Amino acid sequence: MIRKFKLLSLLFITLLLILSACNKSSSTDVSEEREDQPKGDEVTEEPTELTVAFYIHGETPRDLQLVEDKVSEHTLDKINAKVNLMPISIGDYQQQMNLMLSGNENLDLLITSGRMGFIGFATRGQLLELDELIEEYGVDIQNILPEEYLSSLKLKGKTYGIPNLKDMAGKNGINMRVDLLEKHNIDVNNIKTLADVESVLRKIKENEPGVDPNIHFGPNVHPTNFVSWFDNLGDFFGVLPDDTDNLELVNLYETPEYEEFVKTMRNWYTDGLIMPDIATSTESVGELMGANRGFSYFSAYKPGIDEQESRKSGTPMKNVTFDQEQPYSYTHHLTGQMWSIGRNSKAPEKAMELLNLMFVDEELVNLLNWGIEGVHYEKVADNVIVYPEGVNASNTRYSINMPYLWGNSFLTYVMEGEDPELWDELQKYNESAINSKGLGFLFDPSEVSSELTALTNVRNEYAYGLETGSVDPERYLPEFIERLREAGIDKYIAEKQKQFDEWNKNK
Repeated sequence: MIRKFKLLSLLFITLLLILSACNKSSSTDVSEEREDQPKGDEVTEEPTELTVAFYIHGETPRDLQLVEDKVSEHTLDKINAKVNLMPISIGDYQQQMNLMLSGNENLDLLITSGRMGFIGFATRGQLLELDELIEEYGVDIQNILPEEYLSSLKLKGKTYGIPNLKDMAGKNGINMRVDLLEKHNIDVNNIKTLADVESVLRKIKENEPGVDPNIHFGPNVHPTNFVSWFDNLGDFFGVLPDDTDNLELVNLYETPEYEEFVKTMRNWYTDGLIMPDIATSTESVGELMGANRGFSYFSAYKPGIDEQESRKSGTPMKNVTFDQEQPYSYTHHLTGQMWSIGRNSKAPEKAMELLNLMFVDEELVNLLNWGIEGVHYEKVADNVIVYPEGVNASNTRYSINMPYLWGNSFLTYVMEGEDPELWDELQKYNESAINSKGLGFLFDPSEVSSELTALTNVRNEYAYGLETGSVDPERYLPEFIERLREAGIDKYIAEKQKQFDEWNKNK
């Protein structure tokens, strides 16, 4: 009996052990299955849709949708976001951004600029503060951008724009067609001043009927963006001259230099050296050059500018510098192209993730700038590309060709014929620049916001016409200056001077 009981007990224990082992094995299998499966959030999370606005020269690329789909495919994999690209003609960009930011339209990332309303957008609360977003989602941005670039772009201690890593200095320059320079035996080494430039334009006028000696860089792009003897300190209202021995700000539009410049432009215009419809034309440089209607246009010098503008123009170009022996680094070089997040963004965290990606993701940056490899360009070396056979700058279906827009321009490929070490050269160029005494100063116009609005409206009404020679400065410059006074420029400059003095005291 006892033996039978022991036997039953042994069988019972054995059965328990078997059941326990099976249960453990089952649990382990389930656990392993769960570890292999994505988390519930990863399965159910819907991709974020981001709207990204930026300016372009010329028409919307025909393959925009194709590239947008490829960009979204890439960003879905990287940050689970789709991207809606919104290119806008540079002549319409500021107005379009103001309309969108003032309304309820979703705008996640947008290019902003000191010369395209950045300060007004920020002070009107149309842009989000970025400091916390940078801290949490912009680690690569912080590691790549020099600290002085980030710290200088603050209003009341807050960051509203992140500068792109690009050329941070410039020299006065003008791009000229190489074929016509060679045809007329023009030695660009003899060009040292704006007067020398004029002599070349007159030679083209005399010998090339149907070709406008000077055209615009882009619709409504002011020549004083490229021809400079001052730091515009972000908005052109109260500037710091290069040759000043003190830190006194002046009204640019009352200076003898500005009067001389606009009178020169007027002489050029009336003598037929400037395209007659420059005030109204919406055609791009590529379109004008492609139609053999232009010879030159103003554009600041930087390493690689010849190749860049040759691609844009569809013909070899040479950038010639004048009136400056060394490059200058001004505040507007920092604020020239920045990325901001609109106040109506529904996903600011994801927008910052995308911007952060632009500083480290070579594939993304080149998709945005050049398009799709094998379709819009072909690689011939590690960082060197060419257009496919039968394709060039004038007929490509996608080529933004503005490396300075996409976060870290040093990640973009260079076209065959350019220096493969271009980005190293650009870094050296930045380091060789003379820094303006106002470099890094960013004016907070909150106390004179009404004046800023009024002054901007007046400038938009007069400055472009004066600087392109299409209106007579004898009549319109005094009128412009008087209208600026009525709009409050003296009060505005006084407030800027106050902040500038305080900034210099504490830097």
